[in-house]
Amino acid sequence: MVGKFLMNNRLPIPYERIPKPLIQAFIAAEDADFFKHSGIDFQGITRAILKNMVFRKNCSGGKHDHTAGNQDLFSHSQRSLLRKLKEAAYAIGLERNLTKEEILSLYLNNIYLGNGAYGVEAAAERLFQ
Repeated sequence: MVGKFLMNNRLPIPYERIPKPLIQAFIAAEDADFFKHSGIDFQGITRAILKNMVFRKNCSGGKHDHTAGNQDLFSHSQRSLLRKLKEAAYAIGLERNLTKEEILSLYLNNIYLGNGAYGVEAAAERLFQ
């Protein structure tokens, strides 16, 4: 109980103890090509960019002051781009230093899964109490 309190309801478990169907479900939902790319999924990025270009709507929200709308859009896209660049650098660093299994273990042991549970073990314990 003390460990749960100190670790914010985290119950880390080794990769080998995480059920394979659970791993496959997370990979299918989050990044189907996780085991194929080396940290950055360039095909996925390209697909997302094209999708955004095709389905992009007028982001100004019908405002009369188009300058303010464009400024908001520009500053938001810059923050988003900076965040994405930081995430890419982080992903490359992880891939250089850890195996895919170690990365998945970190992710599955730390992801917030609701109801105060961080990681798949803590979530399962809360769900099946």
